[in-house]
Amino acid sequence: MSPRVLLLRIARKLVHVRWLAALVALLLSLRTRVFLRGGGQPVVVILSQGRAGHSYSAARAARSLGLRVLLVSPDPVLQEMVYAHYLIRLDPLTDTDKVIERLRPLPVEAVIISIKHIILPAQVKVAEALGVISCGAEVAHLA
Repeated sequence: MSPRVLLLRIARKLVHVRWLAALVALLLSLRTRVFLRGGGQPVVVILSQGRAGHSYSAARAARSLGLRVLLVSPDPVLQEMVYAHYLIRLDPLTDTDKVIERLRPLPVEAVIISIKHIILPAQVKVAEALGVISCGAEVAHLA
């Protein structure tokens, strides 16, 4: 196989994955709209930066425990969306107050990020505003 044919095949796969990620994001957004209207089952919120810093390991762990996963990310990646039930497209680092507004009426059980993540202070703020356990502001400041 020539290098040109190999590069064309790789390019096709990359285009296909982006298209698939866009479709999955659209379907999750539609499911989220229905969920936000009716409340429903308790959820675990996964905060993520998407391409800038994903939290797919946290989403995978929550889903493996049988929990409903609500992903909050400005630019979600396919690896995270595979494990999510719902999706809210907000940046938890810069739009923390908007995230809290959207999550306040929901039955949130936990707010989770991946270990040593840059958005730990946002996780603490969101968790404390929703009345779930957090590591605390002092620990977030030290990390």
